[in-house]
Amino acid sequence: MSAQSAATAPQSFLSFDFSLKRVGVASGNSLTKSATSLKTITAEGDARFAALAELIAGYSTYRTYFE
Repeated sequence: MSAQSAATAPQSFLSFDFSLKRVGVASGNSLTKSATSLKTITAEGDARFAALAELIAGYSTYRTYFE
């Protein structure tokens, strides 16, 4: 795949919105230019990061963004 076609190929994204009590997770797509809420993680401490790691592992082909 050339650099030009790779730049224009549709991409999927995971986005994370961290707050003190929750983490919102959404999936987005560059082709449709839309995003869909996937999950709200309410776990605290290490359990929060374990839940995030599990979720990310299921979407290993996605790009990941943190807000």
